[in-house]
Amino acid sequence: MFILAGDVTERLIQMNETVGHQVIDWIKRFLRQCKKHNVVAFVLLGTPSHDWDQTAWFVTENQEIGCELYYADKVSVVRIESLKLDILAVPDEAYPTPELIWEEVTRVLINAQLTTVHFCIMHGFFDFQIPPTLNLKSHSSEKYLNITRYLIFIGHDHITKVHERIIVHGSLARLRHGEEGPKGFYMAMVDRETGEYRLQFVENHWAKLFIQIRLDDTLTNEQLIQQIKTTIQSLPNDSWIQLIASRDMLHQVGMSEWRKQHPEFNWSFSPTNDKRNGAGEEYAFKITNKSISVKRSNVVEQVLGRLQEKDIHPEVMNACKQYLEEYVENVRD
Repeated sequence: MFILAGDVTERLIQMNETVGHQVIDWIKRFLRQCKKHNVVAFVLLGTPSHDWDQTAWFVTENQEIGCELYYADKVSVVRIESLKLDILAVPDEAYPTPELIWEEVTRVLINAQLTTVHFCIMHGFFDFQIPPTLNLKSHSSEKYLNITRYLIFIGHDHITKVHERIIVHGSLARLRHGEEGPKGFYMAMVDRETGEYRLQFVENHWAKLFIQIRLDDTLTNEQLIQQIKTTIQSLPNDSWIQLIASRDMLHQVGMSEWRKQHPEFNWSFSPTNDKRNGAGEEYAFKITNKSISVKRSNVVEQVLGRLQEKDIHPEVMNACKQYLEEYVENVRD
């Protein structure tokens, strides 16, 4: 089984863009290869502001190709009869809070008459991924491990991690500085009798390089220039290079000159007093306003989730739920 755990795309793609046609072409080739080699494909909806429901293209393109494809865009238990597997699917931001998502997980398990699943495929953050100094809501790793017999695969974090039986696979490619570690994907082999498993990380050696060079303020100007030259001399074209130093030192080494002399690279310059340079993991969790894709399939949950935060009486909540469901049912697409 081949798993794509959300965020197949990084942004909304306009179909008049060249990359739009490239993505559709890649999806077709992916599905054809799965069909050819008799591989089950599982695609999960990721972050709304990244996927924008564009993962539904897999379903559309597969109508002609006909590989065994499973697409999950809501919290659900997916039964794959050909593999005799029960899989819990948990897309990102399916409900406003992790607590509400867990309530839905509990409900779908009861409806499926299950207490555990074989695998869990998710998109979001677990508690162990959040820096302890940040008070951000996240999924409980203990709860999900307790209902999963084998492995949990979770997308969203660009940095790969393994925590007990939870596999944070990271991203296939680098999109920004601070991701100098290996990029790639995991192959997992599970013994279904014993539950023992073996992981193999397959590195993507073609991932674009993002290199940060911290200039040493104890060096002379000539030595600083040599430090930069030594670092970039073996880098492939189109690499991203960021020089980190004081503002005076950045001017001293000639920021504009590096762009002129080496246009084959993408240059950026970051003063050492920029908070992003010393924040480490915490900067990666900077809270920003995010757009939420509100649609027929999630509008009831989104509205009720907001109302639950207001401590509204349960009878009023039930009435709101009933009116909302009736309204959504009668609204035309």
